[in-house]
Amino acid sequence: MGGRWAAEANGDIHVHYRVNTENPRPNTELTTAQIVRAIDSAAASWMAADPKVHLVDDGLSQELPSQTGPGNNVIGFTSEGVSFSTLPAPDAHGYYPGFSMSLTNTVTWRPCDPAHNDPCSPYVSSVSSIDLQDVATHEFGHVLGLGHPPHDTTDERLSMYGNTANSTCGADCRWADTLGLGDVLGLRALYPTSAPMPVIYDD
Repeated sequence: MGGRWAAEANGDIHVHYRVNTENPRPNTELTTAQIVRAIDSAAASWMAADPKVHLVDDGLSQELPSQTGPGNNVIGFTSEGVSFSTLPAPDAHGYYPGFSMSLTNTVTWRPCDPAHNDPCSPYVSSVSSIDLQDVATHEFGHVLGLGHPPHDTTDERLSMYGNTANSTCGADCRWADTLGLGDVLGLRALYPTSAPMPVIYDD
C-alpha cells in the first residue's frame, strides 16, 4: 500500500483501534461482545504471524470512522455493501499517521480459532451475510500496509485475496479468517522478525 507503521526502538509497532458497533448498528444477530470478539480474532491472526506487530483494542467508540485527515483509528460499519480501509498518504518517512475501517453492514460470525479447536470450516449452506472475521482480517492487512496479490486461483486462500466471495468455494469459505503463507511473508517483509513461523492452517 506504499507505507508502514513506525517502529519503536525495539522494532515493535503498536496500532491502536476502537470499535463502533452502534452508529450504525450492523444488520446482524451478533451481540456487541461477539462483534468485538470477531474483530479482535482478526487482529490476533496478524499478531500471531509477526510478534513485532501489536494491534491494540482500546474499547468501544461512538465516533464514526474518519474519511478525511489522518484517520481516527475507528472501526465501524457502513451500509454501502463493501468494506474498505482508509489510509492517508504516509508521512515524509513513509509512516502512516492513522487509519479508519468501514466494514460491510450485513455480517455473521461463529468462532474460528483452529489453535483452540474452533475450525474455520465452511458454512453449511450459502449465507447472504459476510463473515465478519473474514472481512476484518482482510482489512487489517490493508491497515498494516498490504495490498491485494494478483487474482489467480493460486492466491485465493490468502486473506489478502481481493474477493473471497468470488473464489471457487464462494461466500461459504472461511479461508481468509486465518492467514496463508503469502500473507505472513508479506507482513514480515514490512515488519521483519526472527520469530518462528506461525502454523499455517488448511481450513
